[in-house]
Amino acid sequence: MSDKRVKKYLQVGTMECMLLCMGIALLVGIGFISIGFWKTLLLALLLLIGLFIGGVSNKGEVIQNCYNRLFPGRVQREASRQQLAEQVRRTVNNKDFDEDDAEAQPAEEPAAAAEEALDQAAGQAEAAVQEAGEAAQTLAQEAGDAVQAAAQDVKDTAETIAQEAGEAVQAVREKAEDIVHSAEQEAQSALEEVREKVTDTAQDVNQAAQDAADAVRDELKPD
Repeated sequence: MSDKRVKKYLQVGTMECMLLCMGIALLVGIGFISIGFWKTLLLALLLLIGLFIGGVSNKGEVIQNCYNRLFPGRVQREASRQQLAEQVRRTVNNKDFDEDDAEAQPAEEPAAAAEEALDQAAGQAEAAVQEAGEAAQTLAQEAGDAVQAAAQDVKDTAETIAQEAGEAVQAVREKAEDIVHSAEQEAQSALEEVREKVTDTAQDVNQAAQDAADAVRDELKPD
């Protein structure tokens, strides 16, 4: 694959980048549904580590750039320190001033200037360290909030699924109870009908037997 094609996949707004993002989102969604939230995050982290190890040649430079972006105060502190050292070096090695000025100025002035510059650099370094600490604390808090929100979403989804499953089981149970109740009523009705028919038949048989007995008795009765 050519570099131009790869740039299209990484350039926001192109069709290739859109398809790539859709594919990644699809894989992440399948991972969330199939193996869970934390397992998907672990798998993605391992994939990124493998991609970094196998696909990045200048790892030290990339790590240094990431560190500089995360902690810009340290980079500014190093630059200020180098600038201060260069300024002190130029002050000490300056050969352009004349002897009259050197005799007029006391020898302690370069040291005082250097000490003042060092104090300023220390103040800037302390401010940079404090700023970096606040930035790290903000990032940690945002990450904690994001993790807590994701965990809450997973918990809400699980509760919703459990509630829907409970409602479905309750509906099936009620339907089964209705079917059993209807079957019991139909069986009871059928039994009542059979009982009535048996009773009527028995009465008819008794009546017929009584009539036959009366007829026989009348025939055997002497005139």
